[in-house]
Amino acid sequence: MFVIPSDYIGGFNLKNNKISICIITVFILLSSLALASESELKCKVDVDLVLDRSGSMSEKLDGTTKLSALKYSAKSFVNKLLNASNPAYDNLAGLTTFSWSPSNKEDLTSNPAPILSDINAMNADGATNYNETILFSTDKLVAQGRTDVKQIMLFLSDGAPTVPNSKGKTGGVTDPEDIDSAISAANYAAANNIPIITIGYGNPADFDESLLMDIASITGGFYHMADSTDSLQDVFDMLLNEVCFEIQKCGNGILEDGEECDDNNNNDGDG
Repeated sequence: MFVIPSDYIGGFNLKNNKISICIITVFILLSSLALASESELKCKVDVDLVLDRSGSMSEKLDGTTKLSALKYSAKSFVNKLLNASNPAYDNLAGLTTFSWSPSNKEDLTSNPAPILSDINAMNADGATNYNETILFSTDKLVAQGRTDVKQIMLFLSDGAPTVPNSKGKTGGVTDPEDIDSAISAANYAAANNIPIITIGYGNPADFDESLLMDIASITGGFYHMADSTDSLQDVFDMLLNEVCFEIQKCGNGILEDGEECDDNNNNDGDG
């Protein structure tokens, strides 16, 4: 709030009328700009956090294991997404981890505690199954998601798919069936209106960046690459802006397009 000095009487300073008028004009302009620029990030989404726990996640990156760095960044994201003290947030989150097959660690919940505990308990082992993991998370979001609330899958992997299903035996080798099954699963998610935000983590030579881009594109999501522990944290910080949306707060008492405000009465459209 900008306060006009008390020695300005009726918009005039007895010493210099012209200067006082200019100063008051500046105060008014700055106040208007401050009010017009008020906005907040509003969140009401259902998110399934889908994290790779295959054997390669035990490899080192920037002096720590990829899994250790992921645990830190993922927990930070969950704490922000499920921030009950923020009245603008009304979110649910779940946790699915995968290697040979997907594992449902937590159903959608507003309570961060069990998700944080399960993230801490993750261990790295096994192959990389994109297909069944995307199918599983899609069905989970469809079944547990709230009506009229957007459901989103956050899918992170440090490697290309190496098995098309839990019965696959090829392990560390990526073949056309693994790729085709992943694309098929992405189409299934798209058909169920589930956008997938994909994250390629670690050395880009170890994961199929074009596949992760395709999965995001097919489903209407986004793709991010995190090739260091610092960039991984940056990506998780950005994700909040991608799953939430900004609401302009009206500052002039008039409810205009794209704004939301509350003047503590029940009259619609009056600001």
